[in-house]
Formats: sequence, structure tokens, C-alpha cells
Amino acid sequence: MNVTATRVTQIKQVPLLIDLILIYLNLDQDQKNIIDKLANFVARNGSKFEEMTKEKQKGNPKFAFLFSGEFYNYYRWKVSFEIGKTLIGYLKEYLPASLN
Repeated sequence: MNVTATRVTQIKQVPLLIDLILIYLNLDQDQKNIIDKLANFVARNGSKFEEMTKEKQKGNPKFAFLFSGEFYNYYRWKVSFEIGKTLIGYLKEYLPASLN
């Protein structure tokens, strides 16, 4: 990817970042806890865990973010963030110290 393409990609990501910040500010603490805990479990246990949760929580307004809605993007971002943390932890633990 050249410098111009990289810059365009960065500019396109700004609205998503702003959306995530606004969503985060609108989350009440209980809803944030539910999303954060589930994202952590999904990151550790995989998409089958998410599918099982969707099936069990269908119709539950506290889990509407699994399907769409105002907190969906925050949830997807949080799952990605948790996967990244897990990967970094794994790499630090198993890579030789000279590569860390």
C-alpha cells in the first residue's frame, strides 16, 4: 500500500472512530459491562460461543447489540480489541525474549 492509499484509509477510519467514541459516551455502566464481558468471552472462546449466546439471548434487549443497533459497532470493535490483547499476550509468552 502506498503512502496516499494509507492516508485515504486513515481518513476513512476517522468517522468510525468518532462513532465509537459517541457510542461509548452513551453506554450506561451495566450495558458496557455486559458488552465488555461478552467480547472477552467471544475473543477467548470463538464465534461458536457468540452464536450460542445469540440463540440464548434472542429477544433480550440487553443483548440487542449482538444483532445490530446503536452498540453493535462498539461490540465488534471490543471483540477485535480483546483478540488483539490475547494475541499479544500469547506472542510475549511464547516468542523468544530476543524477538519481544
